[in-house]
Amino acid sequence: MKFFYEIISVEKEAAPPAFVTKLQDQEVKEGEMVSFECEVEGWPEPELVWLVDEQPLRPSHDFKLEYDGQNAKLEIRDAQPEDTGVYT
Repeated sequence: MKFFYEIISVEKEAAPPAFVTKLQDQEVKEGEMVSFECEVEGWPEPELVWLVDEQPLRPSHDFKLEYDGQNAKLEIRDAQPEDTGVYT
């Protein structure tokens, strides 16, 4: 018995990055955990960079950054007054 298969490449049309769901304003008490979540789409897959007050935010013990190509999440585990700012 012989089998034949062919792989067909399908080109995706480019689509600019866009927010499907946007970040929401939040207030949190000192020491609490806060989570920011959004959903993005686009092709090729958008590169996501978190900013706080227009400066890049880096992962650390206090900041957990997740991104699976569609859903993005930022967790601040132990919010402190110095974490106050505009997160984008």
